[in-house]
Amino acid sequence: HLPLRPPQDHLPLRPPQDHLPLRPPQDHLPLRPPQDHLPQRPPQDHLPLRPPQDHLPLRPPQDYLPLRTPQDHLPLRPPQDHLPLRPPQDHLPLRPPQDHPLRPPQ
Repeated sequence: HLPLRPPQDHLPLRPPQDHLPLRPPQDHLPLRPPQDHLPQRPPQDHLPLRPPQDHLPLRPPQDYLPLRTPQDHLPLRPPQDHLPLRPPQDHLPLRPPQDHPLRPPQ
């Protein structure tokens, strides 16, 4: 690639007074009235819906896998298989409220 030209090689931006003013609304063409648009096509111009016999039939129920029943799932583990909850003395004590100053409103 060619290197970028230094700023002094560029022409300065043109001042606003060098631009043409915006054209007033009356210089623009008005919006076209509805009667200038093509009308909607009547229903008879559309292709009819395909009859049911043109579609593939639904698959019979025996082609699908059966729904799973509760007995297909593993049973829940009994409570004795779970670790017991830790006693309160194993937890750190709660911090006193003065350790949690409220943030001042911003």
